[in-house]
Amino acid sequence: MIKVISITLLLGVSIYFLYNKYDKEKAERIYKSEMLDSLVLVLSDKEAKIDLLEKLNYADSLFFAGQYDTAFNVYGELELTNPEIKNFENIKNERINLINKNNQLKNQHELSLAVLKAEKEQYLGIIEDRTKRINSMMEEKVKLNLAFASDRDSFTILTQNLLDSVNNLQILLDEQREPKRELLVFMNNKGSEIHYLGEIKNNMANGNGIGIWKNGGMYKGEWKDNMRHGNGQYQWQDGETYDGDFFMDMRHGKGKYIWTTGLYYIGEWKGDKRHGTGVLYEKNGETRLSGFWEGDEFKKSDS
Repeated sequence: MIKVISITLLLGVSIYFLYNKYDKEKAERIYKSEMLDSLVLVLSDKEAKIDLLEKLNYADSLFFAGQYDTAFNVYGELELTNPEIKNFENIKNERINLINKNNQLKNQHELSLAVLKAEKEQYLGIIEDRTKRINSMMEEKVKLNLAFASDRDSFTILTQNLLDSVNNLQILLDEQREPKRELLVFMNNKGSEIHYLGEIKNNMANGNGIGIWKNGGMYKGEWKDNMRHGNGQYQWQDGETYDGDFFMDMRHGKGKYIWTTGLYYIGEWKGDKRHGTGVLYEKNGETRLSGFWEGDEFKKSDS
């Protein structure tokens, strides 16, 4: 009986130790499996991050190479395949802002070049026209045997106008290089198209600047709300000039007007006409008329 009990106890103890050993080995296998799965997951996350960064760098390289559509397609794919990343919208918005800014700078540069080219061609046309007039005058001199002194004076005036045109073109080019000046194209109240280069406020010509009329006229001086206002000088296409005061785009105040014949007037103006006291001079400086003017007509002598 005792022997049987001993054998039974021995078997029970053996079974207990064998069972504990089995549980321990099973737990160890489970632990190793979980560790392996965690390690695979960690490695997978790192690979995913590396792959994400490579694709993002690829999209950025496309963007900065100017291939915007392809770049945004890649951004869109990354956003769909990585919903847990929240800043893709910020990346796209930042790239869109860069595109808009670049397009604005490009458009402004192209507009500046186009305006400058148009103004240059216009002045070259004026120079060509005046050159033809000079040549025509020289031919007329031979045909009509004009007095040398008179012909010389006319030739001098036209030559001076030609030089003034060249100087005006140089001034325009110099103004273009001025960093604080801006370009503007607008229509005045008389329907004339004006190309303006100068100070701008409220998207209009305000301050000092140069305006070139499409018909060939040119003004340099003070502006207010796209109008000549203040002191400045206007030159017509045929060479006549006015230097003096302007008010609301009209000659108003005191100023000097010079005709191509050499006559010139110095005095008061109102509403774009000679009005008030003033003197009309011959080209040699002698007085022709001196007194009071009204509506561009001489009314009364002051003598």
